[in-house]
Amino acid sequence: MSTMNPSLNGISISVAMPIFNESDGIAETLNSIDEAFRNSGATVTMCIQNDVSTDNTLQVLAELSASLHLNIAVETNQQNLGHGPTAFNAYQRALSTGSSIVMQLDSDGQFDAIELPLLCTAITDGHDVVMGIRSNRVDPWFRKLVTFLLRNFLRARYLGRFPDPNSPVRAYSSTVLAPMLSKLPAEPFIPNIYLSILAVREKLNVEYVHVSHRERRGAESTGTMWQSANQWQKINRLLKFCRKSFIQLLSF
Repeated sequence: MSTMNPSLNGISISVAMPIFNESDGIAETLNSIDEAFRNSGATVTMCIQNDVSTDNTLQVLAELSASLHLNIAVETNQQNLGHGPTAFNAYQRALSTGSSIVMQLDSDGQFDAIELPLLCTAITDGHDVVMGIRSNRVDPWFRKLVTFLLRNFLRARYLGRFPDPNSPVRAYSSTVLAPMLSKLPAEPFIPNIYLSILAVREKLNVEYVHVSHRERRGAESTGTMWQSANQWQKINRLLKFCRKSFIQLLSF
């Protein structure tokens, strides 16, 4: 059970969360977030952006909204856009709530929710951005390899620190996030990477904290984005996504 954190008492927090076909794990994910913040004194709104899920994700979310202390606000894309543009839409909605802190979390729940209030506390202590560094990452080797290559490319190109540039566990001061989002490409494939670059470019006050990493919640260990029965098909899909994203990144 979490204890009262005076630095979050009366603070409003909005969480940008993209979602696609997570009906088997989203209840556990949201319950863990609800428990983590329940006694923090903060008001937490989940801005969940549904990327046209084809399972019963929406039904599960409707049931959860009646039982949790979290405020759950769901919006569905007009068409399937993919993870990046969906996360960007969620960011914009989270910012529009007027909350003083905006977090970004993925719906697969690959985090320990009890650590999340600490990221928000760092924002109230005066940091502009707090980024989680995923310790002991449990993702497949090919995803960790992509992150390794990306980290070194960004370090060489932007001469800054990028310990985990695509981490989906992060928090922003809303006043800092608003101008950052306005600088992203339309329908960005990799919004978190762009935001990591902007934090370095603009010399923001960034705090990096180590966060736990765990297997995703639900039946499919590699998540719905790369879902396939064959590992090489997953790798092929990832490579195609990386190529498309890299082309967009080069013009940023």
